[in-house]
Amino acid sequence: MFWNWNRNRVRTFSVFVFSAGVFASISCIFLFFPSIELLFGKLSCGF
Repeated sequence: MFWNWNRNRVRTFSVFVFSAGVFASISCIFLFFPSIELLFGKLSCGF
C-alpha cells in the first residue's frame, strides 16, 4: 500500500515538473521571439 502511494506521488511530481518545464519553454519563446538571434537562445534558456 505504501509503495503504491509512493509511486503515485512520484508520478504526480514528475507531471508537475514536466508542466513547469513546458511553461518555462513557452515563456522563453515569447520573451526571445522578437529577436532572431535570441530565438535560438531559447534552447539554452529551456535547458
